[in-house]
Amino acid sequence: MCKSCGDCEEWCHFKARDFTDTKLHFNPSRCFGCGICVSKCPNNAIKLVKK
Repeated sequence: MCKSCGDCEEWCHFKARDFTDTKLHFNPSRCFGCGICVSKCPNNAIKLVKK
């Protein structure tokens, strides 16, 4: 479960994730599937899904 820590936003080199009003927003068109957000999330709240 996401705890809104912001680690994924901080580490994403492509700015695919951002927080506004403590809510996570994800922009899939900016995501390149590198997985750094997955590895940096301390709550294991992010999963990569292949299309």
